[in-house]
Amino acid sequence: MSRFTEQDAARLAILAVRPRNGQTEEEAQQNAPLLGKEAALLEALRAAERAHDEAMREARSDAERLEDLKSSRERHHVFFKYIDAALAEWRNMDGETRLGLAWHAHSTGSNGGDYDETSSYLDAILARFDASLGEMHRAAHSASSDIEFSPGRKKGISQSVGANNVPLAPLEAFVGVLRDFWRSTAGEKFTVEFGEVVDSRGIRVTEPKSAAARLVFVATEKLTNARGKRLYEMGTVENAMRRARANSPDFLT
Repeated sequence: MSRFTEQDAARLAILAVRPRNGQTEEEAQQNAPLLGKEAALLEALRAAERAHDEAMREARSDAERLEDLKSSRERHHVFFKYIDAALAEWRNMDGETRLGLAWHAHSTGSNGGDYDETSSYLDAILARFDASLGEMHRAAHSASSDIEFSPGRKKGISQSVGANNVPLAPLEAFVGVLRDFWRSTAGEKFTVEFGEVVDSRGIRVTEPKSAAARLVFVATEKLTNARGKRLYEMGTVENAMRRARANSPDFLT
């Protein structure tokens, strides 16, 4: 079920205005660019919601793969310490002791043979032991090296995270859909404007000022975590809007 209802669309259609030339809020709302287009707005909100949720699933999948890779690296690091010690012991081992190990490997899988054949076979076992240990040592060293794993860069999509480690790509997907809707339906510029105002308590607070910013910010109230707390604060939404505007082919409009 969608987070957005017809009532939400009606509320947002009225809120998405910017009073001009001394207009009151009520006067500006009479000519709100989305007034009468609530059905289209609801469709756009739900499309943005689907884009957000799909991007969130992908981001979480990437995060899970990253954790798996990190866990594997830690296990490889533990194994490297053991194989490093084993290789060092092997390299420091005297010839007679090495030959004893090779003989045990030979005797468990051999029915005997003459001395020359046995000697040649033991040499081959020793060479195989040395090659195998060396190969495992190199592989473990490479697998446990201290590198930063990444799920991969995706063109035009943020790989960053915001407050509480929430990925930003889903928000940008949400904003991108509303940006395209705003331009095609409202017929106005996708203006990103936030500013300080003095509230009723006399405290300076930041709020969205442009009509597009009002639409997007209020809409993101519906994007919450399991405890019902909004995922994206105002500064994060503003940055996502600026990225969405800059990443648009016609970002000057």
